[in-house]
Amino acid sequence: MEKYRINDLLLIRFFNGSASEQEADSVINYLNESKENQLNYFHIKRIWLESAIESKDSEIVNNSWKRLRMRIDGLENETHGTENKNIKLTIRRLALAASIAILCVFSTYFIIQYYRIGQFVSNESEIVVPYGSRSNVTLPDGSSVWLNSGTKLIYNSSFNRRREVSLSGEAFFDVKKLNKRQFIVNTSDLRIKVHGTAFNIKSYPEEQIIETTLVKGLIEIESIKDQGAGGNILLAPQQRLIYTIPAATTSDQIQNEPLADDKLDDMQKIIPKNMQLIHNVDTEEYSSWKDGKLIIKSEYLKDLAVELERYYNVDISFLNDSIKNFKYSGTLNEVTIEEVMGAIASTSPIHYEISNNKVILTLKRVMNESNN
Repeated sequence: MEKYRINDLLLIRFFNGSASEQEADSVINYLNESKENQLNYFHIKRIWLESAIESKDSEIVNNSWKRLRMRIDGLENETHGTENKNIKLTIRRLALAASIAILCVFSTYFIIQYYRIGQFVSNESEIVVPYGSRSNVTLPDGSSVWLNSGTKLIYNSSFNRRREVSLSGEAFFDVKKLNKRQFIVNTSDLRIKVHGTAFNIKSYPEEQIIETTLVKGLIEIESIKDQGAGGNILLAPQQRLIYTIPAATTSDQIQNEPLADDKLDDMQKIIPKNMQLIHNVDTEEYSSWKDGKLIIKSEYLKDLAVELERYYNVDISFLNDSIKNFKYSGTLNEVTIEEVMGAIASTSPIHYEISNNKVILTLKRVMNESNN
């Protein structure tokens, strides 16, 4: 595998959006190369963020800048000749810019935030997809988004300048790569930073987990509520992140089967406890819904029922709790809710009734006893 040499100055340009497309590709290749590179990336980013953070503690700012300055000085000493002079000039400019930013940020932060919030509220565009429907939309930048049932997508009228959206529900993003213009997806608890990528994200407000599955490219995921707490995760293709919302009780947390050791990412031990990172997943399983197909793999009926309710715009109720834990596997491809219920009834002791978009499920043994 080719080795990519990335210095701190290039990472700084990548963080502030001034890196060229070729430089951004180099950073992405560097991050995919090894876990050590990813840890170094986050180390530099944390120092960079602390250097420009809107903090009243000037000592934190000064110490953060000194640490970054020391790293850059080390890079500067490794360079010679004309290249050395150019890097010194760049470093001086970065230092001056950072100093000015730190001095100005305290007086302008609240004005900027107030302006941004006002703009977002008054000029936002909203796309809502009802239950039983799916929709494909093209955003102003050319990115394509598939929206699943019961999903809401919001973006600002200034989207062409700042590519940022808010999502409630489930969506598959195929993001158009644009030089120096990052794409950001905000959910209730997570922020996903994208660099020309295809991925699926599921974040329904009534559920206690948020799931992100990466098909291609690279994304960086951070917790909105715990910024700076070391919770940033880089997702590579065929990786899936399951995030349990902190307010959830133990009984509400992840219901997945225990994973074999070869399914767990080797960085699992250093990520927050409420995040589960899985690799080598079948990405089609989590994105096939956009093509009108549902792939079910050993799923509890209680969880499957939630998906079917959204998919077919029906209300499913259980008269017996015991049947909620029946498991099913299979593929649903352009079939009706009647056909789905028929398949379930043929493989398990379940009786169903459908009337006016309402589905009632009963254990057959109980039904027979009541008729005697």
